[in-house]
Formats: sequence, structure tokens, C-alpha cells
Amino acid sequence: MLFRAFAALSALIFCLLALLFLPDIGAQAARDALALCAQTVIPSLFPFFVLSSLLVWQACAIWSCSATGSCFSKGTGGSCPTARSGST
Repeated sequence: MLFRAFAALSALIFCLLALLFLPDIGAQAARDALALCAQTVIPSLFPFFVLSSLLVWQACAIWSCSATGSCFSKGTGGSCPTARSGST
């Protein structure tokens, strides 16, 4: 247990010292990582974000209709209701 903590602390100190003494390499690595994220990760996850938002919205609309008795009832404010407010 003590060895793991020492190894983790040593690795952290080594990485911080490498960034301190080699800032140009660290800056280039950060630029490369941001470019990779912007060119690959975000475009590949965009359809997932859109579809999951649509599914959540659809589930909220169905829940709203079944909980209040009518779709687009007063008091929902256009978003998913968290509780039945004002309906008896």
C-alpha cells in the first residue's frame, strides 16, 4: 500500500518536473490533444448527443402527457416536468 502511494507520488512529481523543464513539448502535446478532440472525438460523439437528447425529450413528453392527462398542459414550461404541479 505504501509502495503504491510512493510510486504514484513519484510519477506525479516526474510529470510536473518534465512539464516545468520542457514546456515546449508539453504545449505541443496539449495542442495535439485539443486538435484530436476537435477533429475526432467531438464529431464522433455528436450523433450520440443529439439522439440521446431526443430520446430524453421524447420520454419527458410522454411522461408529461400521461401524468397530466393532456399534452402541453399549463405549467410545464416547455421542459420535462419533475413533479405534477397544479393538477389534481
